[in-house]
Amino acid sequence: MSAESLKKEEQHRAARRRRRVAIGVVVAFLVVFGLVSLIMTLVHGTMNLFDDTEERKNYEERVKTLVMLDAIPFDSLETADETVLIQACIWDVLFNEDITKFQKDENGAYLVPVVDIDRYAVRLFGPDFKFSHHSFTLSDGYMEFKYNEDSQTYTMPITSMTNNYTPSVVKLQNEDGKKRVTVGYVAPMDIMTNLGSQGKVSEAPAKYYDYIFAPIDGEYYLTAITESETKPEVTASSSQDLPMAGVVGMPDEEDPALDDQKPIETSSSAPEGEQQPEDQGEQPAE
Repeated sequence: MSAESLKKEEQHRAARRRRRVAIGVVVAFLVVFGLVSLIMTLVHGTMNLFDDTEERKNYEERVKTLVMLDAIPFDSLETADETVLIQACIWDVLFNEDITKFQKDENGAYLVPVVDIDRYAVRLFGPDFKFSHHSFTLSDGYMEFKYNEDSQTYTMPITSMTNNYTPSVVKLQNEDGKKRVTVGYVAPMDIMTNLGSQGKVSEAPAKYYDYIFAPIDGEYYLTAITESETKPEVTASSSQDLPMAGVVGMPDEEDPALDDQKPIETSSSAPEGEQQPEDQGEQPAE
């Protein structure tokens, strides 16, 4: 073989070596990239497996109106205060539906259709749950929810007094086939109490209840509210010590709380033109 042929053969071998090295580098990169992607996918999947943020938000939304009304705990739906359950579903309708489609009575109060109330009751309490619809008045005698059998509606009071708690789900547990949802009750902010907090306002729940959900056809529905083993933290001064009575206003209604910000007018009980005597101190002895 001539020198020229040997040189060409050597060049071919060098070219093949370069191609093999290049292919090896590409394959190694793909292997490493694949491993990294697999690890990231596994880590992300594991994080999603233990991240229950969305589930907590879902339960917060479902129990929002019961928490707002500060429903008394009950062992079963049969022993619950039905008027509170009806109120909760009425508020669910008002919060989540387009109320501009609802009719109003001569006083401007909304007429909430029973069919919508029953639909939200099924979402929360299960497909077999039924209300026995009737008129009722709140325990303080201030607000009346009038049931209109002919039109199948409830006349909704323009405003309703509540404690205005908001829910914060802090724990989800599976227990005997049921789901125990620990709900913190966050009370309204007491502005006066927090004037000296330097902007650091405590949002710790004032109390906790466990909401028990039982499965029906793969979905979980509320069956009971019980006392919780979780207890609120005790602090020297907290805006959550005493819940403030608030007002839940109807949509597009002027906030009644604004009335509390108006200056208080005072007037003297003394007749006009007559001045109150000033403190004369001790009279000199005669």
